[in-house]
Parts: sequence; structure tokens; C-alpha cells
Amino acid sequence: MQTGRIPHIAHPRESPHPGSLWDWSISSNTPRIVPVRLKNQSRTSCQKTNKIRSDSFSSTLPSASRGRATLTYAPAKGSGSMNHSNLSSNLRSVQKPVASRRLLRRYLAHLRARACAEGTVRNGTLYLGNFLTWLETQRVESIGQVTRAQLECYQRHLHAYRKRDGQPLAVMGQHVRLTTIQGFFRWLARRDHIAANPSADLELPRIGRRLPRAVLTAAEAETVLAQAKPATDFGLRDRTMMEMLYSTGMRRHELCSLRLDDLDLARGTVLVREGKGRKDRMLPLGRRAVAWIRRYLKKARPRLQAGPELRAVFLGRDGQKITSGVLGNLTHAYVAKSGIPKQGSCHLFRHAMATLMLEGGADIRYIQQMLGHARLTTTEIYTQVNIAGLAAVHRLTHPAEQSRRSRKRACPTCGRPLLQLASKDFSRLH
Repeated sequence: MQTGRIPHIAHPRESPHPGSLWDWSISSNTPRIVPVRLKNQSRTSCQKTNKIRSDSFSSTLPSASRGRATLTYAPAKGSGSMNHSNLSSNLRSVQKPVASRRLLRRYLAHLRARACAEGTVRNGTLYLGNFLTWLETQRVESIGQVTRAQLECYQRHLHAYRKRDGQPLAVMGQHVRLTTIQGFFRWLARRDHIAANPSADLELPRIGRRLPRAVLTAAEAETVLAQAKPATDFGLRDRTMMEMLYSTGMRRHELCSLRLDDLDLARGTVLVREGKGRKDRMLPLGRRAVAWIRRYLKKARPRLQAGPELRAVFLGRDGQKITSGVLGNLTHAYVAKSGIPKQGSCHLFRHAMATLMLEGGADIRYIQQMLGHARLTTTEIYTQVNIAGLAAVHRLTHPAEQSRRSRKRACPTCGRPLLQLASKDFSRLH
């Protein structure tokens, strides 16, 4: 005989009262649900149960209990007998966890209907699913029972969480998870699924303005590019992809999504369709990048494609469009193979392009347009990475740098080092 808690009720607004405990058992021979007496429940209370025909509930009862099953409810100790009217009012008051999962599916469908990015839908599926699972471990059976205190408890849970490698979640990762939850509760409140939004005043973790950990110099970028061997089809493909990353600074998913009609090699441009924020932008291609693209399209791509109807520019080993994960792993391997003391992947070329162009005198607004940043403040991070001007001012004005230059310079009159001459001595002797 199979026993356990009643999982859910068919009617979307009906579920057992949270203050009552209901147990059920299913006989393998007959499709009937019979009551099981709880530990703290008297035999008399167990016998005084209200039997309700479950024909209207058969769609969501366990498979073994469907058909002509009889659902038997047993009120918990101290709750007394329950008539049909009280039972109906209590059933409508709370949603079970299955209703929360149903609301999650409706919310994800709402995101797809709004044409949100696939990454947004994927994050909602993963992060909100983990959040609902955590609520079930906290014995929160209804999404309407969530309070701000419980959300703050989940925020502390994310802060204390450790990944498989023992590292904590990054602040940005915690922030993304919490903002995803906030969007879910806003939708629930607007659709009147909950009375109030408990996440409205939730204080999110502060995100600092982090500088790129590693920025390639021009020589280091050339060293990484030289690791791909263009003698093979895949080596030629890898070199072309890294040349495009270095020339344009585009994101890796933007590079993977390129189609043949996005390239205009005669004009030396590439059209990035639906970049971050679903925004298109036109980028220039350097002459060297155009040469590598022509070579790849002529020699390697025809042998890699699975069929002539495929329009993706860069293809994987299966002949289909290369994925962002494969591109990231390839670039990371080439960086490690180069032997430079820096770690990273595709974003290394993005940072290098922005920083080197800024050092070359490019206006920061042109770099913002290249990178596809919505706000100029995001691009201004690279002004802190490019400190060539700051270093020059430091050498000219810092006392320690002035003293070092003074040691090397001698007085043209007496030949003594200028550092050994006090100001009054210099004025008196000279």
C-alpha cells in the first residue's frame, strides 16, 4: 500500500487547509483512497471523517486513484469534525506548491509572448525553479504566503551558498537571481494572484564598478591569435573567429549568431542582429579581419557545412552553427596555450579592443557604439583601465619621481647633484 500526503486538488482554487494534516493511502488492488490515522490523532477522530466523491478531482489525483475513487479526509487532532461548507471555504484559501509551478509556467509563457531574450527565459526557468524548491523546503505551500522576511532569508541563503568548487556566488549572480524573483512577484501582483508584492522594498546587494581583471596588450593579443594553426579547416575557422572578436569587440553569442548576409566584405562592415537588449548595430571590420574571413569562406566553410541551406557563418564539428560554449572553450584553450599570465576567454579580446582604441586616441562615444553599451557610464570603465595619461602626469608631478630624476641630473655650474642642493644654497651659489 502506498501512503503519503495528498499532493494536490483538481480545482485551481481548492487545496487542503494549511492548519490541517491530511494523509492518504492507495490500495494497489482497488482504486480507492482510504484514511490513515496520524500519530497524534485519536481513533474516534479518524473514524469521524467526511467522505467526498472525487469524480471532479480525478484529473489531478494520483493515477492509481483515478476513476471511481473515493477521497477521504481526516482532520488533524484538535481541529474537530469539518462539514462540507467549512471544508470548501478552507480549500479555496490556499494554493498548493503545484499551483505555484503552474503560475511559473504561465509567467514564462508571458515572457516569451513579450519576445524577451532566450537568456531571460532560461534564467527565469532555472532561478525561479530553484526558488520554489527552496520555498518547499521551508514548508511554504503557497506563493501567496511568501513574506518579505522570507525573501530576505533567501537572500542570505544565496550569500552563504557555495558552488561545487567551494566558491561563493558572485554579487552579480546574486543580484540577477533576486531581480528575477522581483519580476515574478511584480507579475503576480499585477495579475491579482497575490494581494501584495513582498519584493517591492527588497534591498538588493550593491554592485560595484569592477574593472576587467585582465586586459591583453597588443603583443599579447597577437600571441594568442598565433596559436590557431590555419593549415587545418578548424584552425582557420578559429583564427578567423578570434580575428573578428579582436577587430570588432563583439560578444561571443553575437559572433555565433552571424549569418552570411550580415557580412558586407566589400564595404568592410558586419551587422550584429539582436545583440544585447535585442538591439542591432553596424560595426566596421578591419582589413586584416576581412582578409581572414574571405579565406575562411573560400577554403574551410564549404567543407564544414552540413548542407547548402545553412546560413550561419561559423560552423561546429557537426556542420551546424557553433555554440557560445564551444567558442568560449576554444578561446580559453588558446589563451592558456599562449603562456601569457592572464586568464579569460572571448571577453579578453573585447577588453583589449576597447582599451587599445582608447589609448590610440579614439573618442569614448565611438567605443560605446562599438561595444553596444546602452549607457556611457558602462564604457567609462575603460578610461580607468587606460592610465597612460595618468602615468605620464604621475611621473612629472610625484615627489618620488622628481627626486629620482634629480639624482640623475647635476648642477651645470658646480657639478653637484641637484638633490643635495637646498633651495637657499642653490639660490646663493647660482
